[in-house]
Formats: sequence, C-alpha cells, structure tokens
Amino acid sequence: MKIGVMRFPNTKDKGKPIFNLTRIISNFASTLYVITGNKSLNYIWDSKNVEINESNHYGANNPILRIISFILTQFRLASGIFKRKDIDTYILLGGSLIVPLIIGKLFRKKLIIHTVGPTYRWKYKKRFFLKFQKFFQRVEFALSDGIIFYSPRLVDEYTKDKYKNKIEFAHEHIIDLKVYNIKKPFEERDNIVGYIGRFYHQKNIMNFIKSIPVILRKNQKIKFLIGGGGKLEGEMINYIEKKDLQNKVKYVGWISHDNIQDYLNELKLLVIPSYSEGLPNILLEAMACGTPVLVSDVGAVGDIIKDGENGYLLDDKSPEAIATRVIETLNDPKIQNIGFDAHETIRKKFKFENTMKKYEKALKEIGVN
Repeated sequence: MKIGVMRFPNTKDKGKPIFNLTRIISNFASTLYVITGNKSLNYIWDSKNVEINESNHYGANNPILRIISFILTQFRLASGIFKRKDIDTYILLGGSLIVPLIIGKLFRKKLIIHTVGPTYRWKYKKRFFLKFQKFFQRVEFALSDGIIFYSPRLVDEYTKDKYKNKIEFAHEHIIDLKVYNIKKPFEERDNIVGYIGRFYHQKNIMNFIKSIPVILRKNQKIKFLIGGGGKLEGEMINYIEKKDLQNKVKYVGWISHDNIQDYLNELKLLVIPSYSEGLPNILLEAMACGTPVLVSDVGAVGDIIKDGENGYLLDDKSPEAIATRVIETLNDPKIQNIGFDAHETIRKKFKFENTMKKYEKALKEIGVN
C-alpha cells in the first residue's frame, strides 16, 4: 500500500498532527510520500519507507503579495503529485489545499481530507474570512473521496449531513505514557491552577486571566501558572501588572514539548476555556499526567471528558463562571480520583496500537487497500 500525505507548510511550531499521522501510516504503508515544507519538515516521522517532497511557503507582509504567495504554494504542493505517479491515494491534513485537490481529481487520485479542528466557527473571526473559508471548505469536501473526523460531534461544525456517505471517524492523537505519566502524586502538589497554550482570542486566555482576581477573593491560597505565547501576551502581562498579581501568577513563557509533562505534574487543575477546539493535545497530556482538567465543552472534548467522572466541563466561559467552576473543582472531594480516572482514559484510548488500528480501519472503509 502506497500513501501520500500532504500538509500546507507551517511557518509556526504546529508539528503534532503531521508527526503523529506520519508515524501511524508508516506502520502499515509500504511507502509513505510526504509533501510539505517549512517547520512541518521537522516533525515527519523518521522511517525507511518515508519519502519527502519539500515544498516551502514564503510569506509576505503586503496583503496582495500574501495572496499570490499562498496560491504559488498551492501549485508547489500540487506539483509533488506529478513526481510520484505511482501514489494513488493522498491524505490531505487540514485545509487550504484546494489546488492540489483539483489537480489530484484531474489525475484520478483518491483524495481523503483529514480534519484537524474547527477552522471558521468562532466569534472573533471577521465575517468576510468566515464566508471565504466556509466556501472553500465546501469545495474541498465536494472534491474529496473521503473525510476523516475526530468524532461525530465535529460533523455539525463542518458539514451537517451533506457528506455523510464520505465520513469516517479516526484521530491521529498518540500519547506516550512513558513521557506523560503521573510523576508527582496529586496530594504532594501545591494549590496551583494552570493555563498552557496559545494566547489567542479563540483560546479565551484573557477571560481566564480576568477570573484570577475573582478566584483570589474567595481563596488567597491558590497560585497560578501560565505557559505559552501569542498575540495577546502583552495584554495578559499588562493585566497581571495592573491588578498587582505578580506574586500569585507565575508566567514561564513558551514551554517546550520536552518539559510540558513536568509542569503538568505540578498542577492541581488545568483550565482550557477555549471558544473553539478540535481535540487539544494539552487536554490529553494533562489527563495522562493525572491532572484534572476544567475544559470547554466544544469540538470533540465531550467524547473524552465525562463531567465529574474523568474531568470537568465548562459551559459558561465568562471570567465569573470560570472562577466559580475553579473553586468548585478544587473543593470537590473526588478531585484526586478524577485525576486517576483521567489517566486511565488515556491509557485505554490513546495508546499507539489502538490509534493505528482505528485509522487503518477508517481508510479501508473509504476504499484504501
């Protein structure tokens, strides 16, 4: 079985999806042909049966030049199809691959879209870009021979029932329990509540930061750890200084993948208050570390988290609601057991072997043999 994987080149550090997907497919494909570029190249699984066609993206500051650069990158990616005419099946990871889809369709390739999370439905997107992305996503789904979703919960965010005959369910998430594990017992951890992720509006980081003074009015013993980076970093730091929270909030900046598990093992609660998600890696990594998670019930989260059993769900994402739920969860007498149950959920559902079998089955249902 020969399979191609195509990913629009990432110029930022977003390597988990392509790393996991190439690792999975390289285990059952005789040849895995990967077309991508930029930082994505650093995350391709290293195996003898993996071949790489480097296709880089070159950004620009001018809006018109940015559009031209985007289109040129599409054609670079599509040209990779001509270089390996013996590859009949391509998995397109994420979106923004309309030209390769058209070229692939013309040359009768089997084209499968693997979604990586919501791309357009969140309140801070401008209406023009919402319509633009939604239109091209419909075109991509129409051209594809198969669509792989993380879970049935995500289908309504994308397609309703229009493409249900093309849809299969699988994911590329793999959690290495040798790395992400319970290293520090829950009872030995300090009263630390954390946020680890990107500082974007979509992630709702500022409402979490604004919940901190409310939490401290109810419990002065709680401390906070913030890790990550992004556009809202300056606004976050200014708020912490304005409210004189420096003694209660420790900001550690961007955390490398090698160190995340150490920070997670210091927390008694991780908060993920996002407006929109697919299935965030940090959620699964925290659960593997026995760290209870308070997370928005969005995307595929509800397929993994059962409120009050292996985690806590957040419905209202306002600062006041976040503060109330943080206090409630920390006072929950079952919180330590919830951390253990979270770890068991990951152990049973996200081992490499289980993920690989589900993905292979999904491809066979689409017609890849």
